[in-house]
Amino acid sequence: MKKLFLLLVIFAVAGISNNSFAQLTGTKAIPGDYATIKEAIDTLNAQGVGSGGVIFNVAAGHTETASNIVISIPTNPPTASNPVVFQKSGAGVNPLITAAPGISTSFDGIIKFSGADYITFDAIDLLDPNTNTGDGVVEWGYALLRASTTNGSQNNVIKNCVITLQKISSLSIGIYIANRDINGATVVPADLDGQNSYNKLYGNTISNVYKGIVVISASTTRDIDNEIGVLGESPNSITNWGGSTIAAEGIRCEGQINVKIINNVINGGNGTANAVVGIIATLFGTTALAPNYEISHNTVTVNSNQSSSATYGIRALATGDTIRMNNNIVENCVTNYTGTATFNAMVHDGVGVSDAAYISNNIVRNNSHTGTGTATLLGCSSDINYLEMRSNEVYGNTRTSISGTMNCLQAAAAVTMYCDSNLVYNNSMPNTSGTTASNLYGYINSDSPGNENVTNNTIYNLTVGGSNTAAGSLTIGIRSNAAATTVKNIYGNTIYGLSAVSGTSTTGGVFGIYSSLSASAKIHSNKIYNITNNGANSLAGGCWVSSGSGIEVYNNFISEIKAPNSTNANGVIGINITSTTANSSIGLYFNTVYLTASGGSTFGSSALSVTSSATATTAALTMKNNILINHSTPGSTSGLAVVYRRSTSSFANLTLTTDFGMFATSAPASNRLIFSDGTNSDQNINDYKTRVSPREANATTGTVNFVNPSTGDLHLTGASIGDLNLVGTPVAGITTDIDENTRDANYPYKGADESTAFTLPTLNLTLGLEAISPVQDTVTVSIRSVTPPYNSIGSDKKYLDANGNASFNFLNAQNGVSYFIVVNHRNSIQTWSKSGGEQFSGGVLNYDFTSAASQAFGNNMVLVSGDYRNYTGDVNQDEVVDLADVAIIDNDAFNFATGYILSDLNYDLLTDLTDLTYADNNAFGFVQVAKP
Repeated sequence: MKKLFLLLVIFAVAGISNNSFAQLTGTKAIPGDYATIKEAIDTLNAQGVGSGGVIFNVAAGHTETASNIVISIPTNPPTASNPVVFQKSGAGVNPLITAAPGISTSFDGIIKFSGADYITFDAIDLLDPNTNTGDGVVEWGYALLRASTTNGSQNNVIKNCVITLQKISSLSIGIYIANRDINGATVVPADLDGQNSYNKLYGNTISNVYKGIVVISASTTRDIDNEIGVLGESPNSITNWGGSTIAAEGIRCEGQINVKIINNVINGGNGTANAVVGIIATLFGTTALAPNYEISHNTVTVNSNQSSSATYGIRALATGDTIRMNNNIVENCVTNYTGTATFNAMVHDGVGVSDAAYISNNIVRNNSHTGTGTATLLGCSSDINYLEMRSNEVYGNTRTSISGTMNCLQAAAAVTMYCDSNLVYNNSMPNTSGTTASNLYGYINSDSPGNENVTNNTIYNLTVGGSNTAAGSLTIGIRSNAAATTVKNIYGNTIYGLSAVSGTSTTGGVFGIYSSLSASAKIHSNKIYNITNNGANSLAGGCWVSSGSGIEVYNNFISEIKAPNSTNANGVIGINITSTTANSSIGLYFNTVYLTASGGSTFGSSALSVTSSATATTAALTMKNNILINHSTPGSTSGLAVVYRRSTSSFANLTLTTDFGMFATSAPASNRLIFSDGTNSDQNINDYKTRVSPREANATTGTVNFVNPSTGDLHLTGASIGDLNLVGTPVAGITTDIDENTRDANYPYKGADESTAFTLPTLNLTLGLEAISPVQDTVTVSIRSVTPPYNSIGSDKKYLDANGNASFNFLNAQNGVSYFIVVNHRNSIQTWSKSGGEQFSGGVLNYDFTSAASQAFGNNMVLVSGDYRNYTGDVNQDEVVDLADVAIIDNDAFNFATGYILSDLNYDLLTDLTDLTYADNNAFGFVQVAKP
């Protein structure tokens, strides 16, 4: 009996022992199966996890007090198929673990993962009460740490938890992932298993901490694929952080690979007397890399009182393979200091060169910066091989200090950059004063990219107010200061509503676009208007080019450039070319500039201002098809309103092909000029044409009607549509206008707007060529004055149809004025129309050379098959058919020459006896040109 009883006791003990050490599976209740979360974790550490994993349902409203709860499951650890979940069960407030007093000065945590994997905490709140003081304050809420160099914490989830600590400790961190063990010792992973990787933190509410979430990797064998926030889930909310003399951060990710910082709402930093950063992704040093990281869909507000350390909303300091900063909002940030500390709302400023950065669809708004240090609202200041800044919005931001710089968009790229479709508006510096420069840029690039593309941006209402008088102050919509090797494209931008109170001469001012340095620059299809400098002796300009090579400025609208208080002798300029770059070229084509400025008693203005050079290849300027109108009012005591101003009387660097300008003043006078070089001046277009001849032979003047210059709408309207004063000339490579409408291939409009096709004076001509039947070949027809020296009024080249008919257009022909008609053909005698000349009526002239010999001057035609035709045989075009022509034909005939060649008089593509006979007969008859 005793033996039987002993056996039963042994079996009972064995059963109890087996139950105590069985792997945990299924669903457990707290309280119930376990009294506390700590008890459940202790059991989990001892027994491990069984098949299918284990879920701990923690009752809503459950509370317990504990600290330094360590999760370490060396035996039967959780796996992807055997996970561990601690989750709230039932309705009511979240379960809460209140921290017991800590035992360490630096490394106390409420829950510490020690090499633990596949564990989820869902809606399990943590609190460090203010009754914990001194060393009793807990530093970490949740901490994911390494157990050893080969055992990190991986694939864990912390979500929907409320974590409240005490920010009186500058070491307090809501959620901490680090290359440490539970005692705070640094642990460098030896392999992938030793990393803290693949963890997700989302939907958590973290407050009253010094730092919200900190994720730090070792400098080698870096952590991979951690996610701070998950798109589509509830965001992490991190508030009321910082506040002491130590740098404070809402989220810090250091040395991570492929980290994602997504869907977080961050607000804090108040009272911090050191650097404040909402989100930072950073490195361990200058050579480390953090490939493929993303910061997106976050909303950040930070506040700082520090006067010497920078404040950041979002800072991508890490150098990476691919960096994405998308769909973030940085708003309502306030820096309350008077020192030189900088404010950076959302920037990439990594050390080294990143491969690619994509910064798009972000919003930076309603932030206020009081210090005198630079405020950069969006962009980057470090080199990136490929940079895109697209579809961002920057608005409502203010610098309230007396001076300093605000960069709304800033770019830096080593190879290629795109700044496209961004919206920048209502940013201001309202309280400037003193003589230190105050600078405001819509976009600025001072790096050296191989390619810079600034396109389709809208920048408006950038304002510098107050009483600042610094000559060097700058307010600029787009500032491109790249490198001599940069290829630039600046187009499709709309810039307006820029204003300032200072900035003069070459060192400062208010400008729409300002470009320096380039290997090639195309600045086109931009609309610039309402640019105002309210300062005394101030300067305002539309488009500024100070240096560079291969520059083309075309298809731009520029209007409403103002300097109402300026006494500057050249205080308003539509387009200013100050370049003195050697061996460079500048082309100004199809621009429309309209000025109506006024200023002080010595105020002057220019639609176009150019720095002259005595060296032809220094900033060699070609101008075609520009509409330049200056209706400004010159100063009452001095000052000139000039359409085209040059710095000296030299035209050496104005190319001979410059032509087809349209220049107009409001009323020609000694102070309202078409042209001035400081010594010489021209009040009317003819004097100007004479001065620059042979350039500008087709320059015109007159009235041009625009839709609404005050709103920058310089599209043509009314009588200007079809106005022959506006007929331009084709320019190679420019086939569309500012609206991308196709330009007429032969007779485009001057200015940036292409309109309805011109109706040009037309000569309908019939003529014959002696040796060619049917009459099909190309001829050039000109019209000439009937008075000596019979100047050419214009010419046109057309192909005759089989009946010898073609229509020729002459831009400068006038109704009721007599002209000679002169026909030139490649191997025929030049033929003039009859004495007395012919006149256009209603823009049309019909003339038939073939009807009678008298239709030609001196009856100089030959009758062929009932038609009078132009003599053939003048192969060398010396105005006579003679032995020289015969010799050319004879030689080609001897050599059986073929093709479309001059010696083939009858156009059968073969030079033979027939051609020789025509020439021989006409040489024998002494056929030559007959003309007045």
